[in-house]
Amino acid sequence: GTVGGKGESHPVDITAWGRQYFTPVIGTSDYAAIQSGTSTDCLWDGLFSQNFVLYTLNEDQFPFYINYEIPDSMFSGADFIVKGYTFSARKDLGNRDNRMPFSWRLEGYSEEQQRWIAIDKRSSYESWTEDDSKNRIFADFTCAENACAFRKYRIKVSSVKAKSNNLWQLALQEIELRGEWGKSIAEPPLPPQGMLLLFR
Repeated sequence: GTVGGKGESHPVDITAWGRQYFTPVIGTSDYAAIQSGTSTDCLWDGLFSQNFVLYTLNEDQFPFYINYEIPDSMFSGADFIVKGYTFSARKDLGNRDNRMPFSWRLEGYSEEQQRWIAIDKRSSYESWTEDDSKNRIFADFTCAENACAFRKYRIKVSSVKAKSNNLWQLALQEIELRGEWGKSIAEPPLPPQGMLLLFR
């Protein structure tokens, strides 16, 4: 990947801008479907209100992909170095442990090499924490040693723990990607409410 230059002094959550500045793109396997009434919008809105759900009938139709791209029109060629990330889902989600990511990779796309590069990998993960204040379960992950800056990121979920209602389902309420800008930005816009979300 491309090694970024000196970044911001504080880690920034690039997903805090949501659909106002970024274009989340959903990519799935050929036979996966998005559950009616759910949308990728909730993954970036910071409201912790609803879940986005992908499902499939057959386990061999994994992996699922959730992509995130920084538009050049808003950030003039800037890229981003991810240093940590968070997955959240509604605490009252039915069969929630079976519908959270179980094994996955966080990847960045190298324009130079024309391929996806792994930033972080997890397998058989089950250590979710309850947060009553936001009615969610969540987990924070760090990849502090990462120094590669990318414009495109994706979560490649290779499995969930088990079936729910006879379907293999992935349910997420919020995804946060935190880190620092890889290339300097003259005047980066402030996230909603002018808040910079720091590492927790």
